[in-house]
Amino acid sequence: MEDVPLSSVTECDGAVRAPPHDNIKDGEAHGTSRVANTMSSASAVICHLILVAFTLYIVILCFNDSYKLFLWHPSLMTIGGFLLMAEAVMAMSQDNPICGRFGRSSRIQIHWILQALAASFIYIGFLVIVINKNLNNKHHFHTWHSIFGLITVIMVGMTSSGGVGALYSVRTKEFIRPALIKLIHNIAGIITYFFGAICMILSMYSDWFTTRESHSNATQVICILLIVLSSVFTLQSAARSAYLKIIQNCSRH
Repeated sequence: MEDVPLSSVTECDGAVRAPPHDNIKDGEAHGTSRVANTMSSASAVICHLILVAFTLYIVILCFNDSYKLFLWHPSLMTIGGFLLMAEAVMAMSQDNPICGRFGRSSRIQIHWILQALAASFIYIGFLVIVINKNLNNKHHFHTWHSIFGLITVIMVGMTSSGGVGALYSVRTKEFIRPALIKLIHNIAGIITYFFGAICMILSMYSDWFTTRESHSNATQVICILLIVLSSVFTLQSAARSAYLKIIQNCSRH
């Protein structure tokens, strides 16, 4: 009969206890997880602040001068495509300091409400620019900003439609697995937001923005950095979720 190490036995009742180095490893893993969660929550807070501050900046920039129909385009697109769509994406994350305290069903409801509002603002903003160009006899979709904007508008419609399918995926499980529908919706959402971010960056080089700012070069750099930073923070949880869903789907085959 082999001897049992003294370190694994309690002196009072003789119960087997895990070796000390295992407890240390568990403690280190717990500490690492806690640090990761803290960093995720901090990045979410920073992202919220960037989204709100940048949106307020653009809206104020739009309406601090004489009124024009065109000004509704950048303001509505920023509110819908930058602020609300980002909040809709982050609403699904448990690291979200606002929505993370709610259950999954509540987060899903908040997600689709915010996304519906975002789509509404985006399509109204798109309609404004189409009408404004027609009134001023200007060409449509002749800049990279307008081309990426059109792609984003189309993607928003497709992704929103896919969101309805994901919401009621249980009812179509006889034809396609709900997990696959949700994975497709997740990936489509990431691609949509990516195109929206590119469109926002290109808007920083538009004639309207550069002529509105006396120090356009510095402002462009700051705004682009804020857009990139907020996009990374927004998409990190969605990308992680998509990766896990891909792994789960692959393991089933």
